Amino acid sequence: GRHLMENCGVEKEKIIGAGIGIVGAVDKSNGETLGNYGMWKPGVKVGRIFSKELSIPVLVENSVKAFAQAQLLFDNASRAGNLLFVKWGPRVG
Repeated sequence: GRHLMENCGVEKEKIIGAGIGIVGAVDKSNGETLGNYGMWKPGVKVGRIFSKELSIPVLVENSVKAFAQAQLLFDNASRAGNLLFVKWGPRVG
């Protein structure tokens, strides 16, 4: 991540933070995992790890929830008051 930031030509001072979507439940207040289906153990401090590596604030969210929120915020076609978002894959989320 740090190398990408250094090589993309954007000044670090202009980056206000990073968002990371991960599989499983997340405690957003501290960017810590609450456990997952065999991928994350409870208590992994994902936000702290990436914030230290990137030297910027990091927000960690469940990946499916983050994708649904992005659809609401940035998709001009989805200006409805409600959204049903279904993730289909090996597990339904």
